[in-house]
Amino acid sequence: MAGRSAPQSTRIPTSAVTQAVECLVATVLLGDVALFLRDTTLVGVGEPQLDELFGTEPAKFIAIRDKLAKQAKDAGQADLAKEIAALRKPTVVTWLINQLADHDPDVVAALLKAGKRLNDAHRAVLRGSGGHVLREASESWRAAVTHALVRIRELSNRPIDEPRIAATLRGAVSDPEDAKLLQRGRLTQELKPPGIETVLSAVGEARPQGSTGHARRAAEASTNRKTVSLERQRKREAAKKTRALERAAAKARQEAERATEVAARLERRAKATADEASAAREKAVAAARRADDLAAQVERLRRSPE
Repeated sequence: MAGRSAPQSTRIPTSAVTQAVECLVATVLLGDVALFLRDTTLVGVGEPQLDELFGTEPAKFIAIRDKLAKQAKDAGQADLAKEIAALRKPTVVTWLINQLADHDPDVVAALLKAGKRLNDAHRAVLRGSGGHVLREASESWRAAVTHALVRIRELSNRPIDEPRIAATLRGAVSDPEDAKLLQRGRLTQELKPPGIETVLSAVGEARPQGSTGHARRAAEASTNRKTVSLERQRKREAAKKTRALERAAAKARQEAERATEVAARLERRAKATADEASAAREKAVAAARRADDLAAQVERLRRSPE
């Protein structure tokens, strides 16, 4: 039986393999380039850009805000674009506070800590705790605000509206959401300190559930008494400040009257001096004329024959 010849294997030329590999590599590279071009063309908006926005002076805020909103929209961040476009231009007060958060986060952290302590102290007082807790918390808060105002003056290098800044800081630490904006340097509007209604509401939310009707009435009565006490204290402090202002006004009026008297006396003295000077000038003129007349007489006598 004649032997069969072995089947010949199909051999692919080396050049064809090389070409196929090169085509595959080129396709991958071109795909990466396309992705790269797409990513670099549509750059989204992130936290660094928003930080830069809130660090911008109020006069330039709108232009940069609108630019970032368009950039976010072009990058497919539709929701973020709407949020950015809705941002209000910060006032000078809120911008300065945002600058403080950006440059001195430790100072803002101290404000948040002191603010939380003050909020807790107010709630504790309304629940019947000792007033010393509130006094200590108030002193801590005033110290934190004083330090913050010093740093803001240094950062701004110009006069600042301290009452509005202090009020906004107090309002920010009284609300969890505003406290987050303060910490991140993202405040856009000035705030007001919390009123007694806010404190009472917080106390009501923190009151334990399941209390008996008698206990609830007793707690409400206690809260009302403390509210009245706080209101009386507020009125006493207001009356004290009013009296101090009245005394200061009276002192200022007295000083103004004394200054007016001094000015009048100096004016009279100046007028008298001016009158004396005028009389002296007239005497000098008369004396000069008299001297001229005498000199003329002497000259005539010299020329007349003896």
